[in-house]
Amino acid sequence: MHSFLISSKNLIAAACLLAASGAHANTIAWWRFEQGFGPEAGASGLEITPGPDVSFSDSVPANTILAGGTSFTNKSSYLNGSKSDSRVENAAALDEVLSKGAFTIEAFVKLESPTGANDFATNFCRIIGTATNESDGGWCWMIHQDKLRFYAFSAKTGEVVSLTSQLELTRNSWHHVAVVGIREGDFLDLQLYIDGEAQPETAQIEGLSGSAIMPLPGPCIIGGYNPFMGLIDELRISDKALSPSDFLTAKP
Repeated sequence: MHSFLISSKNLIAAACLLAASGAHANTIAWWRFEQGFGPEAGASGLEITPGPDVSFSDSVPANTILAGGTSFTNKSSYLNGSKSDSRVENAAALDEVLSKGAFTIEAFVKLESPTGANDFATNFCRIIGTATNESDGGWCWMIHQDKLRFYAFSAKTGEVVSLTSQLELTRNSWHHVAVVGIREGDFLDLQLYIDGEAQPETAQIEGLSGSAIMPLPGPCIIGGYNPFMGLIDELRISDKALSPSDFLTAKP
């Protein structure tokens, strides 16, 4: 896979310019996993169809989640299971945001080994995305070898643009993770965040005629394809490049 790097200093500066508008971002989807699979807010048709062994856990990053100054009670998180994934059929509503404008995807994640396993591999553990191994196109956000990773197929070249953090996530601990896309013309700049800290690695996708990411017909997959090894909570997609001050916050 090809990776195209740009100046993180320039990207962070651009994010600061957009931060003022971040508070007014529209929530495209927000799955809270409070013992249910419907979105808290966002476009229609974004209900999750869970896999057969998907369930909920009472392990959460905090009992209260803050969003834009509003407090939300948090009691459960998403447990993917070992043999399945969950799906959102209306992937076009998500692709429209990621491919044609600025965006933020964020969540809380906790890497956990399967019951009875002393060690485990976090290989291509998907958080959310449309891309699959069988087809060219789409995008995917995941944890791979304990690192945060985002990749997408360029609408202009068809090549894969991949961005991976150098920092590894601590296992058995909750982390807030985010990927932010800043759009300028036909270029989509990407940056990863872990616990509110911008990672120095950045990448850029060159688009074509207003679209940055090559579309892939089919559903959006959550928590699986390779099963997510652990828990996901408060998965939210916004249509602005949010600054860390606008991210969801876990309040003890």
